[in-house]
Amino acid sequence: MSAFTLIEFAAKLMTAEAEMKVVDAEVIRRACQMVCDAARDMIGVPQPGWPPLSAETLARKMMNTPLLDTGEMKASISWNADAHEGFVGSNNPKLRWHEFGTNNVPWSTTNPARPVLALASVRTEDKIYAMAARAVMSVIGGGGIGSAEWREFMHILREFRDMAHEVDDALTPDDQKGKR
Repeated sequence: MSAFTLIEFAAKLMTAEAEMKVVDAEVIRRACQMVCDAARDMIGVPQPGWPPLSAETLARKMMNTPLLDTGEMKASISWNADAHEGFVGSNNPKLRWHEFGTNNVPWSTTNPARPVLALASVRTEDKIYAMAARAVMSVIGGGGIGSAEWREFMHILREFRDMAHEVDDALTPDDQKGKR
């Protein structure tokens, strides 16, 4: 096992910082894509918590496909992202009416809320966190540039942590152990 000099350590940290900027932007891009895909997939499929379609709507449509008539609203869901933030949404006003519900839509006296974007965000949240964690661990744990060196560095840090705990245990009086 080789040791790092302070300059080598600083270089490793700078490399990790540069890689994390790339990873951050990619995580944001992928998260937006995941939410967008989930929202599109929900349109036309009854979702738990959504009120059922009215008898009048079912008779007109002849199928139980909530929020799906022409496919225009589904196609309007899009996303964009840069290195620091991302957005998922639609420029279709009907989606906004369905997302929040309203009593003042031109084609109906009542329009109950059938959230798509919010529900897609909630449903993909755990997958997004897991994807982000994998991406960060890839950089830290060895998937990035200089991965063998990062694994060695992390091993050294764990050994140092273990030694520090041993020294702390040895120096802590018995009556103080467990009170930290």
